[in-house]
Amino acid sequence: MAVSNAQLKAALRKHAGVYVLAAQEIGTTRQNVWARVNNSPDLKAFVAQIEEEVLDAAEAVVKGSILAKDKQMTRWYLERKGKPRGWSTRIEHTGADGAPLPAPAINVTVTYMDPKEDVL
Repeated sequence: MAVSNAQLKAALRKHAGVYVLAAQEIGTTRQNVWARVNNSPDLKAFVAQIEEEVLDAAEAVVKGSILAKDKQMTRWYLERKGKPRGWSTRIEHTGADGAPLPAPAINVTVTYMDPKEDVL
């Protein structure tokens, strides 16, 4: 049974662009859906639009959680989006009791050769 682009689009929309779920709905494999989308500029654009809509929905959930005063989500958001304002996780690398880390010892052996000597 041949599946039209309209049927494929409906399955992709229903399953938020998840190929394997769309494939199961229309009775084919994820690889076939991937190939169809990859070979069609129209389907590629359609999937890209779905991905943008899903991203918008995810952002709405994050921002809704922040507005509901979810402290964990607020901190997560600030660590990612608030860096220019100084919000980030700071990691300090120190030795015991805050002392500076010791510098590693570096052993270097230098051998000078006279370019006039025959090395072979």
